[in-house]
Amino acid sequence: MPFLEGFHTVVLAAFALMAPAAVAEEFYVVFRTPDPQRAAEEAQARQPEAAAEARSAAVISQLKQEAQVSQAEALRLLKRQRRVRFESFWLSNRIFVRCDASQRDCDRLKQRLRRLPGVVGIEPEKEYPLIEPIEKRPAPPVPQAVEWGVQMIKAPDVWALII
Repeated sequence: MPFLEGFHTVVLAAFALMAPAAVAEEFYVVFRTPDPQRAAEEAQARQPEAAAEARSAAVISQLKQEAQVSQAEALRLLKRQRRVRFESFWLSNRIFVRCDASQRDCDRLKQRLRRLPGVVGIEPEKEYPLIEPIEKRPAPPVPQAVEWGVQMIKAPDVWALII
């Protein structure tokens, strides 16, 4: 049927126009932050004779474990989402999320994440403006002679011996 040729292309284009536009929304899922000082004190109590390097390793291990446990449910939820990319950060106990879905879907995802246990809040990605360069000015003039104190102690004579 010649009159239907290209019809599917028109229909697909119409559906594309009707679909909600994707927004690239970036935000952090923030969890209760573990206290590194408390972790260090606990490591010291467990291993009082241990070297600082061993205690540091114990603190890092504990912070990673706390992040793994507190973020587990959120990571499972995010893995099931389409058009969502994320990265977990153990030190600050937060997950960076980039949602490339519609605004409505991103808002629903944020609501679901907010309701998870241990989630303190959702924070938008912060953008920092670039600092504009200052105007260039000529450098201050360089002295043409050696300072009088340097001359008095005969430093130029010593420099001449070295060079």
